[in-house]
Amino acid sequence: MRADDVNVFEEPSALESFQSKLAAVPLRQPDVGSIEPIEQTSAQKRVQGLASLLQRVGYGGGDPRRSFQMSQKLLRTFDPYQQGGIGEFLPGFSYQLAQERGDKFGQLLSTIDLLPGAAIGTAALKAGKAGKGIETLAKSQAMTEPKDMVFLHNTSPDKLALYDNIGGLPSPSIAVTKADTPHEGFGNITLIGKPEKFDPAVDPRNKVYSADAYTPRGPKPIRLSKPGAAEQLAKDYAGIKTIDRDASETLEKGTFALKNLEKDSLYYPENRSSEFEDFFYSGLAKRKYAKEKGLPDSVFNQYDEFIDYGQLKGFMKWVRAEKDKYLEQDSVFQYFDDAEETLKTVDYNLENVVANMISDAQRGGEGAMSGSDNYIRALTSKTYPDLPSIKSDKSRISSDFVADDVNTSGDTLFDNIGDVLQSEKMIGPDDFYEIDELLAYVKTELVYGEKLEPAVKGAVKRLVEDSNLKYIDEPSINAKILKVFEDNADSAVNYFEAKPTRAVGFDEFSGAIVQETTPQSTVDLLEKRGLKVIRRNRMTPQSDLIKENFGKELFSVAPIAAAASATAIMEGENKGIDAL
Repeated sequence: MRADDVNVFEEPSALESFQSKLAAVPLRQPDVGSIEPIEQTSAQKRVQGLASLLQRVGYGGGDPRRSFQMSQKLLRTFDPYQQGGIGEFLPGFSYQLAQERGDKFGQLLSTIDLLPGAAIGTAALKAGKAGKGIETLAKSQAMTEPKDMVFLHNTSPDKLALYDNIGGLPSPSIAVTKADTPHEGFGNITLIGKPEKFDPAVDPRNKVYSADAYTPRGPKPIRLSKPGAAEQLAKDYAGIKTIDRDASETLEKGTFALKNLEKDSLYYPENRSSEFEDFFYSGLAKRKYAKEKGLPDSVFNQYDEFIDYGQLKGFMKWVRAEKDKYLEQDSVFQYFDDAEETLKTVDYNLENVVANMISDAQRGGEGAMSGSDNYIRALTSKTYPDLPSIKSDKSRISSDFVADDVNTSGDTLFDNIGDVLQSEKMIGPDDFYEIDELLAYVKTELVYGEKLEPAVKGAVKRLVEDSNLKYIDEPSINAKILKVFEDNADSAVNYFEAKPTRAVGFDEFSGAIVQETTPQSTVDLLEKRGLKVIRRNRMTPQSDLIKENFGKELFSVAPIAAAASATAIMEGENKGIDAL
C-alpha cells in the first residue's frame, strides 16, 4: 500500500494538513478504565495510538471501529516488518518501525522529517519517487542552511601521475573545511571532492576526524635495480673527467646504492633510492650528459653547474631516461612484517598500498611521536557519524592559521597542566620535569589505544605516588587535568581530516584547481579522468574559484546525501546518489 492509495494523501497539501493535525494531537493510549492493563507489543501500541489519533481528527465520522480497522491497515499490524504502510511516513512511527527492523537507513530517513519542510520530500523518497524526494529535501534545506563546507585534497603532479598509474588514490587525507578558509600546503594542486562520496553515513569506511588526526601516510614507491646494474654504472661512468676531486667516491656511492637496491637486499632500499637520486646531482652525472651531447666545457661554471637554464632542463630530461637504464620499470614498497620478523617487498599497486595504510592505527598512525598540542589533539580527536555533525562543529575551523603548539586560549598544554599542578601544590614554579612526565605518559597511553580519561588517571596517580603528599585530592586533580586535555581537543583547528580507509577513485572529485605553471601533461591527465580543471594565478583566492566553479560541491546539512544513498539501495541502483 502506498500513500497515494489513501484519499487523504492524494495531494501534498492534504498530506501537510494531515501531518499538522497529527502533530497537534498528543499521542495517548485509549482509556481502558480500571481494567488491569496487559503489556502490549510495540505493534499493538502503534495500532492503538494511531486509531486514537484517527478518531480524534474525525476519520470515519469518529467511529472507533473504523479508526481501528484503518489503523491496522495503515500500519500493517499483522506483518510489522513489511514495508509500505503509512507508518513509514509518520515521524516517530517510522523511526520505531525502522529500529525494529534494524534498518539504519530507515532510521536516518525518519529523522529528516524533523527538518523544516522536509516531510513531503521524505515521503516521496519512501514512496520510491527519488528525484522528487531529493528535490524537495534540497529546496527545504537550502532555505535554512548555507552551503559553505567543502572536501579538499592537495597533491602534486608527481603524485597525480602515480595515482593515475595505479588507478586511484590510496586512502588519501582530505581536508574538510569552510569554503572561505584557505587550505594551502601538501601540494599546489587542489582536488574538490563530491560530499556524498565522503559522507560517513553512506560508507562507514569514510572516517572524518575533528582535527588533523596524523593518519598514516602512504609508503614510498621505489624502483629496484636491474640485475648487474651496479657493475654497469661503474663501467658507464669510468673515465668521466670532472673538477670534483671526489668523483671516484661519488661513483662508489652510486654503485653501492644500486647494489643495495637489488631485490633481496635487507638494507632498506627506500633509503638507498634516495642515495641513487643524489648521484644525479653530482658533477659526474652532468659531465657525462655534456659528453654525450657534445657540449663544450663553457656550459659549466667553476662548480660544475650549468650556466644556461635551458641546458639544465635538457639535463633533467636526460636524467629520467638515464635512470631507466639501471632501474626496473615497476615500483614496489617495503614494510617490516612483525609476525615474520622480516622485511617484505610487495608490488606498489592500489590494493597493496591501501592494505598497508589501513593496517596501522589511524589516529597518530603517521608515526611522528611528537609532543605537540596538535599531535595530542589528533590522538584525542572524535569521529563524525555524518555530514550534519561535521557541519554543526564548523565553528571550530579557524580562518586564521592555528599554530601547532597553541590552543584556543593562547596557551599550550604544557602551560595549562603546569597551572593545575602548581595550584594543587604538587610542583613549584620552576619545576618542569613532572609536566613533561605527565604529557609523555598520557601520549604513550593514547598511542597504544587507551582512552583519554584512564590515561589521565594513570598519569596523575603516578605523580601523586611520587610526590609523597598524602593530602592531595586525586579525583579533583584528575578532573582538572582531564578538562585541560578536553579543551585542547575542542580548540580551534585549521581543518577536519577526512580519511577514507579505502581506495578513492578520480570520479569522486568533480574538479581541480591548479597553478598557472602546472605542466600541461598534468592538466591533460586530470581532464582525461573527467575532472574540470581551473588554472589559478597567485592573485586569485582559492575560495573564490571554488565558489565560482564548484558551488554544487559545497554542502550544508547532510541528510540529503544519506537519503539519496538509502534510496539507491532501496531501488537497487545508483539513481539515488546520481539524483544529487
